[in-house]
Amino acid sequence: MNPITVSSLNITIKSILERELMSIYVQGEISSVTYHQRSGHIYFTIKDEKFDSSIKAVMYKGNARYLKFKLEKGLSVYITGSINVYPPRGDYQIIAQKIDAKGDGNLHLAYEQLKKELKDKGYFDDSIKKSLPPFPKRIIIITSKSGAVIEDIKNVTLKRWSNTKLSLMDTLVQGENAKNNIAMNIKRADTMGADLILVARGGGSLEDLWCFNTIEVANAIFNANTPVVSAVGHESDFSLSDYVADKRASTPSSAMEIILPDKNYYLELMVELYNNLDTFVNGVMERKSKELAHNYNMIKNNSIQVMHQHLRNDIDMLYKNISSIISHKLIKNTNEINYMEENIYKYAKNNVFLKHNLSDMKNLMQNIIDNKIRESDRNILLLKQVYKSQNPKLKPKKGYAIIKKKNKSIVLSQINVNDKFTLDDSTASIGAIVMEKS
Repeated sequence: MNPITVSSLNITIKSILERELMSIYVQGEISSVTYHQRSGHIYFTIKDEKFDSSIKAVMYKGNARYLKFKLEKGLSVYITGSINVYPPRGDYQIIAQKIDAKGDGNLHLAYEQLKKELKDKGYFDDSIKKSLPPFPKRIIIITSKSGAVIEDIKNVTLKRWSNTKLSLMDTLVQGENAKNNIAMNIKRADTMGADLILVARGGGSLEDLWCFNTIEVANAIFNANTPVVSAVGHESDFSLSDYVADKRASTPSSAMEIILPDKNYYLELMVELYNNLDTFVNGVMERKSKELAHNYNMIKNNSIQVMHQHLRNDIDMLYKNISSIISHKLIKNTNEINYMEENIYKYAKNNVFLKHNLSDMKNLMQNIIDNKIRESDRNILLLKQVYKSQNPKLKPKKGYAIIKKKNKSIVLSQINVNDKFTLDDSTASIGAIVMEKS
C-alpha cells in the first residue's frame, strides 16, 4: 500500500469514512508531540513535508508501549491506523496503531536516541568506570542456561584460571520480557557479594539483541556497585550495555580472557622465579664453601708455636716503641723543668724590688685617703651650720614666715588683690586674702 500524504488525506477523509475503510497508511512529519505521563498516551500532530497541511493524531498506551523509538519534532514517519472524529471539538484525528520511522529504521533510530540520552547523562564516562579485580574468586554470569555461551565461558575458565567459581543466573536474553529479566538479575547479582558480574549473549540481529539496548538494562548496570563486564553479540556488535558497563568484550569467550588471569603465564613466572632463586642460593653456597676452605687452610698451616712466636714478636716491637716514647717524653719534660727554674729565679729577684715599692705606694695612698676624709668632714660641718642659720622654720622668733599660693612658695610680688594665700612657720599656718596691694 502506498502511503497517503497529509494534504491528500484531508481531501479524502470523507470518501474514506463513507467507504468505512478501517485502516489507513499515512506519511508525514511530526510538528508537535506530547507524552501524557498519567495515561501513557502520545498526542502529536503530523504535517505534509511540502504543503502547509496538518492533522492531529493519538497513539494510545496499548500500542505506545511497543514503540521502539521516541517521537520527536521534525521526525518523518509512516503511520498505520484509522480515522475517527473527536466529539468535543468535531475534529478529525488519526488513531495510530503502528508508527515506523522513515529512513534508517525504527530500531536504529531508537538506538541512536537512547545512546545520546545516556551519553548526556554521563553513563559512558570513563571517570566512573570501576576497575576489574585481578584475581576474581567468584563471577556471576547473566545469560541463558540453554545457549552455547555458558559452555564457552566454562572452557575458557578451565584453561585460564580454574580457581574462579562461576555462578549462572538463568536469564532471558531475547524477546519482549528479556529487558526486565536482565535488569532484575543484575540487581540481584549486585547484592550477592560476587567479585564481578558478566552480562553475556551470543550473536544475532539487531532485533535479537534489542533487550541489551534498553533503558532498564542501562540503569541496572550503571547503578551496580559490583564491576560489570558486557559481552553481547559478535565483535562488530556494539550494544548500549557495552557502553555503560565497566568493561566491554567482543564475545563471551574474549570476556573471560580479559577477566581471568592466565595460569600459564604465572606458572612460567613461578618457574623463572624458582630458577633465579636456585641460582642465587647456589652462588651463595659456593662463596661460603670457598671461605670455609680458606679458613680451614689458615688454621691447618698455622700451628700454636708459630702463632706464639708471631705474638711474641709483636710484644717485643710494642715494648721497644713504648720505651722510645717514654724516653722522648722524659727528655722533653726535663728541658721544660730547667727552663721553668730559670724563669722562677728571675721572677723571685724582680719580686723583692716590687714588694719594696708596693709598701711605699701603700703608705702614700693611705695618707692621701686620710687627708681627703678630714677635708670632707670639715665641709659637711660647715654646710650644717649654713643650713641651720638659713632655715625659716628654725627661726620663728625672728618673725620669718613662708608665703604659699596653691601650695607653692612665692614672693609678695606674685600676689594680687583678692588672691588667697597662706603664711607658714614652724609654729602655725594662717590662711589670708589680699585686701590691698601698694
